[in-house]
Amino acid sequence: MANQQEGVGVGRFVEIWSRRKWIAVVAFLVTLSLAASISTFLPDAYRSTVTLLVESQQVPSEIVRSTVTSGVERRVQTIAQAILSRERLEGLIKEFSLYQDLTVEENLTFFATVFNTTIEENYDLIKDIYQQIEPFKTRKAGALSGGMKQKLALTSTHLCLINSI
Repeated sequence: MANQQEGVGVGRFVEIWSRRKWIAVVAFLVTLSLAASISTFLPDAYRSTVTLLVESQQVPSEIVRSTVTSGVERRVQTIAQAILSRERLEGLIKEFSLYQDLTVEENLTFFATVFNTTIEENYDLIKDIYQQIEPFKTRKAGALSGGMKQKLALTSTHLCLINSI
């Protein structure tokens, strides 16, 4: 008796699915296309901020001698240099492969804007590399050869470093 009820349940499910499968498929496809459209057309908005709190030594210096010999400004400057080091910035740019859907010029303008500078302001400092990629400035970064991608990443890094020095 139990086998008959299971067979009827499975058979009933198969019968319902065969009659209503197109409704489920259409509902799935509409939901999928709606989610893809929304994610495609929404602007990319990312912001990251950091607050660095530097506290002075809490234990009296008579009890424990401080191991930090430099001032707060010097320590913050050291941290900034480590964060903005050439190796770290190059690694980030290579890791994120620039912005493949932007042109060469749009990529450079974006990185310059992030670091509050412009290509024109720093042209004399980046011109040796920039002149090599300038013929490709309207080409999407994803369509560049590997060497040109590296030159674009290097130029972007120079724009970052110039402003941070």
